Amino acid sequence: MSPAVPLLHRLLRRFSRADDGVTAVEFAIVGPVFFALLIGIFETAFFMMANQMIETATIDSSRLILTGQAQDEGFDAARFKGEVCARVPSMIDCSGKVWTDVRTLSTFDESVAIPTDDDGNFDSTQLIYSAGGPDDIVMVRLYYKWTGVIAEAARNVGLDFGNQPDGSTLMVATMVFRNEPYQ
Repeated sequence: MSPAVPLLHRLLRRFSRADDGVTAVEFAIVGPVFFALLIGIFETAFFMMANQMIETATIDSSRLILTGQAQDEGFDAARFKGEVCARVPSMIDCSGKVWTDVRTLSTFDESVAIPTDDDGNFDSTQLIYSAGGPDDIVMVRLYYKWTGVIAEAARNVGLDFGNQPDGSTLMVATMVFRNEPYQ
């Protein structure tokens, strides 16, 4: 037996009994996973909160059309979007990430797809504003592009959680109703 074998054996035994720095090593293993999970929980909560805010703004602003106020005051797409933006909190960037689509439908069963281009990406140029008249069936949609912290960080390492080419997630809130018989 060579003299190096007992030395190696003694070093391995001494290393296996040492517990200095174990906490630091364990935290280095568990810490990143814990913080990633924590950030993911907060991101999900903010996403759901933003989604609820868009839903609420859709319901509140649709009431202007439902009751005929928008029609009586001559709203156009820009003015309606202004009313929508007045109803969303400041955490939602209304300037370039929120779009409105107001369409008159012939029946409640009519299906209207989300406007997309040839590549399947959201196309805001196909949005219209048609609030209809008394007793018309109207669909109001709000579109919001959500870009979160996790989505941005994940894109930097090659993961893409978004449903849009820029990595954002398109939120859609829809309200379909029959206008009141206002006069």
